[in-house]
Amino acid sequence: MTYIHAQAQQTYTSTTVYTPANTPVNAWQLVAGEMTQDEKNDLKNYWLYRYNYRITYKGEATHSYNCHAYAWHVSEGGPNVWIGLKPYV
Repeated sequence: MTYIHAQAQQTYTSTTVYTPANTPVNAWQLVAGEMTQDEKNDLKNYWLYRYNYRITYKGEATHSYNCHAYAWHVSEGGPNVWIGLKPYV
């Protein structure tokens, strides 16, 4: 299997989100450069193949949020953001 990822340049803007305890946290919001559907499909197929189809596919790859944001912000209905260090671009 060959995996080709011709990644476009992502553009983020700084924003502030709040924890459940109302503490402000710096985050990054994607404004341009999301993966194409073909890139998302390539990533899905790569990881399924890599783990011999023994993993459960839960959702498409994205540049718009990371696991930290999803765990307590996106999953609670907040907008997609990237929490932590600015994503590598």
